[in-house]
Amino acid sequence: MPKSADRSTSPGGVQYREATEDDAGAIAALHAESWRRHYRGAYLDSYLDGDIVPERLEVWTIRLSPPRSNQCTVCADLDGEVIGFAHTLFGHDPMWGAQGNGSRHRIVVGDGSRARPKPTNRAPTPVGARSEHRGASVL
Repeated sequence: MPKSADRSTSPGGVQYREATEDDAGAIAALHAESWRRHYRGAYLDSYLDGDIVPERLEVWTIRLSPPRSNQCTVCADLDGEVIGFAHTLFGHDPMWGAQGNGSRHRIVVGDGSRARPKPTNRAPTPVGARSEHRGASVL
């Protein structure tokens, strides 16, 4: 698990931390899984059923490479596994300000098993982030 000085732990043992370059693979896999579950009918099934992880990995490798002064990606980590993330671009649009790239996560039940992901359009606001405009969340 990547080391980070900025961590907070929820009562369920999930740690929230800033993503690092080492998280690109896990985030890409979650992103692809989310698209496959929630974008049926919006994208061609042949595309979603194909190998979309390499394309997502390329995107996340670039996004998580320094410098990252205009964005923040937060990971939800449970027992060394990235089970969720949220990504925000600051100042993305002159009118709307920040753009949230949604949040994607796996739901973990009390016994530690994984349940179906619950879709959401809400990304947490990173600590210290400010915007004059409220932006629409885009998945």
